[in-house]
Amino acid sequence: MVVTSKKGTVLMAIVWQKRLVGLVLLITILSIAVPTPATAQEGEDPLTGLLSEIAKQLSEEAIKRLFQLAAGIFKDKDVYFSKEDPYLFFEGNGCTQQVVGSMWTSDMNVPGEPTAWNAKKVGWMKNDEARSLLIKANTKAPQTLTVYDNPGGSQKDDWTRITILRDLPEPYCVGSFEVARRDQYVLIEWHRHNGLDGKISRVENGSQQPFSRKLFWRPTHRGYRIDVCFLFGEFCEIWPADTFCQEAGYVRAVAWSVEPEIGAQSPTIMLGSEEICNQWFCSAFKTITCGAPSSIIIPPLPWE
Repeated sequence: MVVTSKKGTVLMAIVWQKRLVGLVLLITILSIAVPTPATAQEGEDPLTGLLSEIAKQLSEEAIKRLFQLAAGIFKDKDVYFSKEDPYLFFEGNGCTQQVVGSMWTSDMNVPGEPTAWNAKKVGWMKNDEARSLLIKANTKAPQTLTVYDNPGGSQKDDWTRITILRDLPEPYCVGSFEVARRDQYVLIEWHRHNGLDGKISRVENGSQQPFSRKLFWRPTHRGYRIDVCFLFGEFCEIWPADTFCQEAGYVRAVAWSVEPEIGAQSPTIMLGSEEICNQWFCSAFKTITCGAPSSIIIPPLPWE
């Protein structure tokens, strides 16, 4: 026989009360976002029909976030961020300490209408806490994320714009919002006043002019597979991929994949020296995806 104390019974009642409130809120959200589904056919599971209707109205990513945020109601948290989002804000510099907020890309937005948050008014971003940003791998270019000291988005105080120039093959950490730099993947523009780290009160995102993309499968030059290095062992991947795309009439490469160690069976050519490599260790591009046009200025190649 199990004996339950009066105190334990009260605590259990409080827990289930919280869960019931959360469930009611979730049902309310779904009732607003999703129209009433058609009557289920004979033998069909009504729940399956409901979920099918939801899937028609919301993207897979939106559904995932909706349920994650609703699930946060069951937890004792004051910020209901989603770790599935591509942008994660951290309490410490260098993407360290606690996650204090998150944001999705503009893929979930109405085209041309960026999402903007006042961190003082939302429940998934702590005000005046974020000092760094982690952008997850496979986030697509071109995307722009802007953070402000001013909750209304005034540019009279500190603000920083982060632009993704290429599809990210791996996670990218913006270790501080008080930097101005540009590399082959990300452009960071800091407009300085009196400091921004730990003072962010507004976040907004939106895509740049979409790329016109073209995928080249096993690209060649002079009949040879293109080597992954521009020169022998130097300036690999980004530089020959960019060169190929520019010669093909595009602005730059936005993504690529590599076919390793094929030189003995299929010789490769280095675009910087026209040198042929027929050794086993020579690798070539399996695919190169080129993108254009875009108004984003990119860094010059190292020899320019």
